Amino acid sequence: MRPEYRAGPFTVDVMDVAANVISLVPNENWWGEEPVLERLNFAAYETSATIPAFQNGEIDAVAVANRPRYEELTEWSDEGYDIRRGQRMATCGFVLNGDATTLDDVAVREAIFRVLDREQLAAIQFEGINWEEDTPGSWLMMPFDDRYEDAYPVEDDDAEGAAEVLEEAGWVFEDEGDEYRSRDGEELRVVFNTFGDDPINQAMTQAAQSMAAGVGVNLDINNQGSGQFGDVVGNRDFGLVNMCYGKAGADPTSAPNQFYSTGDGNLTGLGDEELDERISELFGIEDDDERFAEAHAIEQEALSTYFHYLAYSNGPVITAFREGLANYGPSLFETRDWTLVGWESDAGHDGTDTGVDAEELEDTDEE
Repeated sequence: MRPEYRAGPFTVDVMDVAANVISLVPNENWWGEEPVLERLNFAAYETSATIPAFQNGEIDAVAVANRPRYEELTEWSDEGYDIRRGQRMATCGFVLNGDATTLDDVAVREAIFRVLDREQLAAIQFEGINWEEDTPGSWLMMPFDDRYEDAYPVEDDDAEGAAEVLEEAGWVFEDEGDEYRSRDGEELRVVFNTFGDDPINQAMTQAAQSMAAGVGVNLDINNQGSGQFGDVVGNRDFGLVNMCYGKAGADPTSAPNQFYSTGDGNLTGLGDEELDERISELFGIEDDDERFAEAHAIEQEALSTYFHYLAYSNGPVITAFREGLANYGPSLFETRDWTLVGWESDAGHDGTDTGVDAEELEDTDEE
């Protein structure tokens, strides 16, 4: 067990890998305020199983940030839970692996940046949940911040521009009637790795696939279970993947680290020594405005050179919580104090009647 898992107000009691559950208890060596809760469980489910788990009392909170999930819950019942909503503090989009087949060609990556209609992809995500936002073009800051700058390097929803870029790079329809472009006999195929069975994600994936096909790019979908995401992304065994980068605060100084060529946060494998040096020097700039301006300049340079991080949404947090759960929910940049999370005194329960029974868990962690 990694030592940091036993730090903080809670410490790991049981990690049942087979059951996808980790159970925590108050840390007797914690120096701060004693937690309200006597036990805190985290459980992993396939997306389609989370709402039934909430309905069955297996979990006390469930995300309902798209129309099918919101309707599935609210049509079942409108009692026994509260729905809380707020701004998601993250930028979401497509990460393009520069070492993957065909994506090692910057022209292919640029064509994807040009051909995708980001507004349409976001509209699919937000349909039916009463959420609108401007399409983000930066991974560093939230669009509502006065210091925000759009760093998207080209016009999107530009099929003509995408086709021109591919033609110039030698990706052509080699034979009459070809559905996809090719170069030197190699089909222009980009693997799009997806995870889970969420219908909205599937709809977005299919929309992106159709957009790419319109300019002769075979965006080949490879779907796996949600539990495979960590291994696939961690091992960089993907072509294009949809994911979000959260924001721990309003200061963007550390955010360009994802563009550092050899950094763990850069999943694309793309970068250069000059950018690395500028990123390394960021923390040495004392003036906030000057440092933030340089962070934005680094992002603009990275995106316009490598076309590797394609932003299309920020999105909302919309979550249903079992009635009476306190001090837990959307909080913008505020750090959650887990010692304060608990149940209201008039909730009629203390939460022990829901969730897994810790005595039935088996500690299967070997580390």
